[in-house]
Amino acid sequence: MSFSQIIKDLKLRQHSFLLTLHTSIILSELNLSVVKISFLKIIYAILWIIPLAGTGQQIELIEKKIKPSSHQKLNILSKTGGMIEVEGWEKDFIYFKVTGSGSLKDKVIFLESIDSTANILTVKRKTSVCKYLKESLKIDIKVPLNFYLDINSTGGDVLITNLKGRVTGKTLGGDLSFANLDGEIDFKTYGGNILVEKVAAKGMLKTYGGDVRIINSNEYLQAETSAGKIIREALEEDIHLKNKAIQISKLEGDIDLRYAPEGAILNTLQGDINLNYGEKNLHAKTLYGDINIKNFCGNVSAITYNGNIDLTIPDFSKHSPNCSSWKIVLKSTNGDVKLKIPKNFSFKANLDISYSKDQAKGYKVFSDFDIDLEHSNSWIWENNQLVRKISGDALLHSGNNKINLSTVNGDIYLYSSN
Repeated sequence: MSFSQIIKDLKLRQHSFLLTLHTSIILSELNLSVVKISFLKIIYAILWIIPLAGTGQQIELIEKKIKPSSHQKLNILSKTGGMIEVEGWEKDFIYFKVTGSGSLKDKVIFLESIDSTANILTVKRKTSVCKYLKESLKIDIKVPLNFYLDINSTGGDVLITNLKGRVTGKTLGGDLSFANLDGEIDFKTYGGNILVEKVAAKGMLKTYGGDVRIINSNEYLQAETSAGKIIREALEEDIHLKNKAIQISKLEGDIDLRYAPEGAILNTLQGDINLNYGEKNLHAKTLYGDINIKNFCGNVSAITYNGNIDLTIPDFSKHSPNCSSWKIVLKSTNGDVKLKIPKNFSFKANLDISYSKDQAKGYKVFSDFDIDLEHSNSWIWENNQLVRKISGDALLHSGNNKINLSTVNGDIYLYSSN
């Protein structure tokens, strides 16, 4: 795929990925029918939709060709709002262009300066930003490929593509999009979503009010969101994901991971964890949410304190050597534990159910395999409550794979996937 096609596809992904969220934020605030949305999200939704009402022909307000100093760093300070789009190119100078409504002509100031460490480009308005809130601006910048880029914006989307140097910055309210980056990246938005594609750079991306979607990118690139989803997708042939386990940690929201060939460490305080396929070692933990793992070859540790766990083990004879042995530990509180394994799977399993006295139903073990179960006849004191226990062991073939399934106030299912 050509670079221009990647950029076009990235923009299409950005619009489709974000439109639903922007609409839901606005409608939720108008209806007052859902959990209160953060102040930053409300402000950002307003800033996003108001420019659509702006009218007037877009004209070129500023155009500059700048020969940079010996410092290979560019600081961009945007005090106007509006979108910033940066692209690396093979030329040795910086190209800078600002477009906007014709009513803003002669009302936007461009300042160029150099300090001891960087080239500094500043764009600001002569008067209050709020006075021209409906009149959008767009800043286009082209820089040499190996520059260190630092961006600070008072509000607006940021799109950065085709750079090999370091990228840092923040925007107070806008979406972030990155493609074809190599080096290091450290960027955050206080009220927007993040979309990443084909990024080999390592570093950290943060949003305080939005979702994160990472496609075909380096496992060293980490992401955090205070309220939203983190979705990481990768193609099997993606070379950047064959070095290290993927690590995703967040305070709130679901984690959706398509492919983890080197394993994964996934943690969320409140949200579901979903993995389509992985190998080697998986550690998944959530306080409030379900854990769903469709196919995994290797060691699995999955823990949820308020949710269900569902794991499917594929027929290892059809997969990689990483599927030759397992240690599986699935633990739930207030939820069911389900494990599907192939008929030719050799295992030794320990199963344990505890259910408290205030539970009306008696919980059970459901299995396609022979399991010797023991039911306690009396209530015992465990973890500061009275419980009854169901426990059992099972052995199939040589028993070289170890399975431990346990739940408090839930059922256990051990099924054949064939």
